[in-house]
Amino acid sequence: MDQSESQLQQAIEETRTAMNQKIEMIQDHVYGTIEGSRATVNRVMGNVKRVRQTVVQATSTVDQLLDPVDGARHEAVEPVKYATELIHQVHQNPWLAFGSAVILGYILGGLANDKSAVARAVWGLLQGSTRR
Repeated sequence: MDQSESQLQQAIEETRTAMNQKIEMIQDHVYGTIEGSRATVNRVMGNVKRVRQTVVQATSTVDQLLDPVDGARHEAVEPVKYATELIHQVHQNPWLAFGSAVILGYILGGLANDKSAVARAVWGLLQGSTRR
């Protein structure tokens, strides 16, 4: 039994050695895979950072390009807003707008003809509106 026991002990040691070698190979493979994955993740993160910087630069460039357009839009929209507000006011108070236009036309026409006639006309209009 001694020989059989020693053969069995030797077979166990050989199996143990073979298993240790395989475990080391698996560990090396796993560590290699982890290191490869880590390198890949680092490369991807570097690429993401570069893409992010590019997006920030592109956004800044677009903002710089849109600033003059926005200024021109604002300059174009303001007169239209004023005109629409004026039109709205005329729709709200048509008689006031009509009266204002008549008085202004009368005053400007009088200025072209005679300054004293304009003053008399305005005075007459003012007295006529206070008599009511």
